[in-house]
Parts: sequence; C-alpha cells; structure tokens
Amino acid sequence: MGVKTLESLFADGTHYAWCVRCPACEQTHVFDKRWTFNGDHARPTFAPSMLVGASSKNICHSFLTAGVWKYLPDCTHAMAGQQVPCPDWDPLAVTAPVPLIIPLTLDGPLSPDADAEDLRERRRRQRRR
Repeated sequence: MGVKTLESLFADGTHYAWCVRCPACEQTHVFDKRWTFNGDHARPTFAPSMLVGASSKNICHSFLTAGVWKYLPDCTHAMAGQQVPCPDWDPLAVTAPVPLIIPLTLDGPLSPDADAEDLRERRRRQRRR
C-alpha cells in the first residue's frame, strides 16, 4: 500500500493542505485546516465530508476513511453510493518536497476555490496600497 496524500505548501514553505486523488472526479481534492487528518498517509482519514461542486451540476460528496473513498448518494458521477480505494500517488510523477505551491497575498492565502478573477482583484487591491 503506497502513499495516498501529497503535501501542499504555501509559497513560504509552510504546510497548507493535503492533496488526495479522487478516482470519481479524476481530480485532486484538497484537505486544508478545515478538516481533521489521522496522520496516516497510506490509509488517510479526513473529517468531515468533502463536498466539491455544490454550486454546479457536477457534485462529488464523499468521506475518505482509512484510505477508502465513500461516495454519498448525492454525487452526480458514476461512483455515487460506492466505496472505492484511494489511488496511490505515482512516485515517478511526484518529486518531494516540492508539491503544489499556494500563493500568499497580503490578504492571506487564496481559498482553494478561488478563480482567476479573485486573484486579479487581490492584485488590484495590493497595487492600491
């Protein structure tokens, strides 16, 4: 059983979040300080549930418990209601310790769901200071 988590860092090198691959979305879900983590990188558990896409028609609502994704019935993908093992990170695709870098701004870190317009607005505010 391999490593399921990848650490995401702020630009200053401090911990931001744990990234985990979601086989249903075929994307990475980011668990930041809002979630508790059991510290087991081979069988991770995060609580509470992760809800991605609540404001869209592509919803992924799940728990990750002991390295198994538990997809809730309100998911709109094909794995709704199923339990699926969390995939390992490909060791050839990841070079530690330089994972995802989250930019810091004068207003603090960007939220995980910040978009390009959020970033442009923050840059405008910073230029005015």
